[in-house]
Amino acid sequence: MKRLKNLSIYHKVLTVTVSTVLLLGGFLGYITLEALNEMNDRQIEKRGVEMAGHVASLVAGPILVNDIYSLGEFIHEFRSDTEDLRYLLVFDHTGRLLAHTFPVSLPKGLRNVNPIPLRTESRIIALDSDEGAIRDILVPIENGAIGYVRAGITEEPSKTLIGKTTKSLLAITVAFCSLAALLGVLLARFITAPVGHLVTAAQAIAAGNLDARAEVRTGDEIGRLAASFNEMAQELKEKDQLRATLLNKVISAQEEERKRISRELHDETGQALTSLIVSMRVLANKAADEKQRELLLSAREVAAGILLDIRNMAVELRPTALDDLGLAAAVRKYVANFQERFGIMIGFQVDSGINELAADLSVTLYRIVQESLANAARHSGATAIEISLEMQPGQVLLRIADNGQGMPDGELERAARANRLGIYGMRERVELCGGEFLLESKVGAGTIILVTIPLKNKGDSHGS
Repeated sequence: MKRLKNLSIYHKVLTVTVSTVLLLGGFLGYITLEALNEMNDRQIEKRGVEMAGHVASLVAGPILVNDIYSLGEFIHEFRSDTEDLRYLLVFDHTGRLLAHTFPVSLPKGLRNVNPIPLRTESRIIALDSDEGAIRDILVPIENGAIGYVRAGITEEPSKTLIGKTTKSLLAITVAFCSLAALLGVLLARFITAPVGHLVTAAQAIAAGNLDARAEVRTGDEIGRLAASFNEMAQELKEKDQLRATLLNKVISAQEEERKRISRELHDETGQALTSLIVSMRVLANKAADEKQRELLLSAREVAAGILLDIRNMAVELRPTALDDLGLAAAVRKYVANFQERFGIMIGFQVDSGINELAADLSVTLYRIVQESLANAARHSGATAIEISLEMQPGQVLLRIADNGQGMPDGELERAARANRLGIYGMRERVELCGGEFLLESKVGAGTIILVTIPLKNKGDSHGS
């Protein structure tokens, strides 16, 4: 039963159909064979009684005139003309054997298996012999007043006929079962094919292909289910397109806001702090005593530290190099600052044509590098990271690999439950660009991030 549960619907329908047909065919074959055997037994007994009665009516005359020779000739001739008649015995009314059809004498014990009665009814005894089953039928002549006739009827001719009939029946049953099995296969395919298309379409949608649709071949429940599934898939696609549009607008607005804040921090706040630092230096030089001078210089150092933090923050929000010098320079500068801050060795390889990418694509790749390095610094314990940006035919490839401790199975799901959405944010950005995001990680073997984004046309690689 457990195996049946694990089978596909196709194999379940096929198994049940074929099993039912085989059981039904076997049951009907058994019932038919039993009925044939029972009918044969009755027919043999009826025929034997009629045959013995016919002989009894014909041998009454020779018995009365005591013509034993004619009696013997008659029963031998009658025996030779009847295929299923094995022997004939004729007795007088006292039970004395008058004639028989055996060549020499009666087989041992045959005379007493069906003894002569002192009553007038017929009697049938079943015997086993070296020739098979035999019906020994005793019939009185003139109610026993003249004598008795015993006829031995064999079952072999009728059994042979039943055997031929059984073989024909078996052949018909096999043919019927084969036809039923074929119909079962067709029925199973007819039922499960639409379900299979539904499963394929559902798996394709789950894999991200929202254009996948199930075939609607029939107007039955499965056909209506497929139509409803397609409607749901279309609604899902429209909602996903709307979500992508909204998310793209959110990301664009976020980047614009980051750019604005970064510019304000760099230009206004940075310039104000620079002026403050210069002023404090001037005041320190004009201080009346050494204590005031030291306090001003100390405050100046604090302001200088704040200025450095603000500039780093401005770079984190939106590096000016990304807009002014392009993706390669922005990543190289970020990598240099990252190495200085965290002491992690980073190798960076980049193709020369990478700066020709569209602005939004450049921002996406930069943010992925930024988030990946931040994750490596916070969680991986890596001491070395390799980054490569390659221009390939029709696509751009970003690869980031670290030698950290890696992630155990299920870590992404746990991160999602804990609202650590950095990886999911990277994946969303890549999917908005029509690309593919792949993360490979094993405990003790580090982490590799592969990002592949297609270049839809030449205009996509020269700015938006």
